[in-house]
Amino acid sequence: MASCQKEIDWGSDNPSADNSYDVAGSTVVTSMPPNSRINGYLLDSGIVAVPDSGINLRFDYANVPDNVTWSDSLKTPVNLADYPQARYMVGFSQSLAGQAVTANEYFSLNTTDWNDLGGYFNPAINISQGGFGIDIPQQANKNNPAQTLVKFPVKYKDSINQSVNSSVNLQISGNFSGIPFNGPLTISLATVVNSKNIGYGYLKLKGYPDSLRVVVQRYATSITTTFSSTNFLINTLLATLLSQAGIPNGQTITTTVYRFWAKNKGLVMTREANGMARVRTGL
Repeated sequence: MASCQKEIDWGSDNPSADNSYDVAGSTVVTSMPPNSRINGYLLDSGIVAVPDSGINLRFDYANVPDNVTWSDSLKTPVNLADYPQARYMVGFSQSLAGQAVTANEYFSLNTTDWNDLGGYFNPAINISQGGFGIDIPQQANKNNPAQTLVKFPVKYKDSINQSVNSSVNLQISGNFSGIPFNGPLTISLATVVNSKNIGYGYLKLKGYPDSLRVVVQRYATSITTTFSSTNFLINTLLATLLSQAGIPNGQTITTTVYRFWAKNKGLVMTREANGMARVRTGL
């Protein structure tokens, strides 16, 4: 882990005026326009430690070698019928079981907040393997309500506590011990968000000549995944079918990321749940 270096000009803190670190929504909106590409580099797991809470924090990663570069496309949203508030979407197109599929996540972004609205999967596909069939229809998997990623201005001690629900609908078919089945399967996701802006201070990063005033956001999500069916036979067989596939029902997974929001820049670094850090350049 990198340590602070005395020769760095960190600037000066004024603890009585911590709003001088606030990050305005207009700054972030400007930094993330639709139909654009954002770029940066990754730092290996273990370089960026879990940040402390409090004021007058110091983070120095200016001389840490970057790992690999990354880039994301903020695409112009195409499904405004399901997501009329979307400002941009991100996602991928690839082959699944020999079939071309596209999955995009839709986001709203304004001067008040940044939200994950949900996903959209298309076209419908059919997967057959080992005597089982899965039909995945074209569908919008909306978050209800939209999952808030941050509120603006990003301000020390502000918090988000939220419960979000979404679901994916499939059609499954097969034969279990001579018993044929065919019917719907719903995958329900219950997400609990606990976010708090835990500190503020200065951050040094490769690619930025000056130290950055930052607010640190701790963003934790606990996601419980539940499988169910309105088909009596499938619901009866569900525990056995999931066990054979090695899929637990009702499992909760909690992850925590840390976002570093820089005044007059926007989101400059995210420490992911796996310990790697994603640094954005060009702000």
